[in-house]
Amino acid sequence: MAFTTTLTEGMNFFQVPVTGPYVGDWYLDGLGGNDTLIGYNGNDTFFGGSGDDYLLGGVGLDRLYGESGNDTLNGEQDADYLDGGSGSDLIYGGSGNDTLFGGGSPSSFGEADQLQGGSGNDIYYHDFSVGGVTIINDLSGGELGNSDTLRLINALGTLSLRWGDDRSTLFIGLAGEFDDGSFDNGVAITGMLSNLGAETSGTIENFYVNGNQSTSWLPAVKNGWQLAFG
Repeated sequence: MAFTTTLTEGMNFFQVPVTGPYVGDWYLDGLGGNDTLIGYNGNDTFFGGSGDDYLLGGVGLDRLYGESGNDTLNGEQDADYLDGGSGSDLIYGGSGNDTLFGGGSPSSFGEADQLQGGSGNDIYYHDFSVGGVTIINDLSGGELGNSDTLRLINALGTLSLRWGDDRSTLFIGLAGEFDDGSFDNGVAITGMLSNLGAETSGTIENFYVNGNQSTSWLPAVKNGWQLAFG
């Protein structure tokens, strides 16, 4: 059974019932304010609205939308859909095969969206049309050899790949992104390879640009690492 609540002015906390007749799938709209919306075991849909919100899905196939503000989204368990919207967001998939959206953060590396899929075969998105930086940190999943995917959308032009000074972080931007020494629209994958060039639990195994899969993604990444550091 599905239930709906829209938070009113001054009402910034809602936890869905864990017992009784109102246990089920919840649709919550936080509207304005710094909201905390906490799910239980249903397939919930939460909208944070404006403000710096905290959305927790819990068990179930949840859809969490931070919208505007600096939001924290946590899918926790099962296969969740997590979109921070605009602002500098922290997005955690938890366990399960999650879908996480970055982009829309302010145009500086220090205010980037930070995405952690956790365990499972996760899909990460970055939308170049909305700008901002997406940092992917999947090391927390601890699963060497799983199958995570990065999908870049609205990537109009040639992509440029560059390795960080730590020898393991891979930066991806459009051609010319790095020319002025800044990085304000693109993706940084921490632990993409170890500092010895080997795959780690943070490796992104599959890569798509505007819907088209690259069949030479990992070989090209490893070759680029060898050219830079080998």
